[in-house]
Amino acid sequence: MSPNAKGFSTDFITNLCNRLWNIQGFFDNIRKKCAEDIPVYELPQGIRFGLARGTVYELTNRKTRQHEYIGFCINLASRLQKYCSELDFIASARTEIPKSVLDKYGYIKIIATKLKGFPKEIVIVDKDEYARLAEEIKSDLFESIS
Repeated sequence: MSPNAKGFSTDFITNLCNRLWNIQGFFDNIRKKCAEDIPVYELPQGIRFGLARGTVYELTNRKTRQHEYIGFCINLASRLQKYCSELDFIASARTEIPKSVLDKYGYIKIIATKLKGFPKEIVIVDKDEYARLAEEIKSDLFESIS
């Protein structure tokens, strides 16, 4: 598929979402393998992803040559990662993945209603993971798309 105006093809973004979902899904196996190879006492029990898309700007301090990055999508991804701790994967619908692709891989669009700085943000979540959420969480943090 050809790249869209932002430079990433739909296939690339779909593959990225699926790879992140697979990492999350197999994280327990990854964690166990790391426990054998990495000499640390406590490894994280899980991993969460927030995915957004947009322009990122690089800031460079001329004196120290340190780089820092800013952008709307960095803030959004960070807040998505922290939103609804019962979900392991949540992406902004700004990733522009077509509905047919979401349906094919088992994702749905829903509105996140309490995402700080992003009121009523349309997000993508795994359909099965969302279905397992308690009704109180769904009604408190999400709203269906009408």
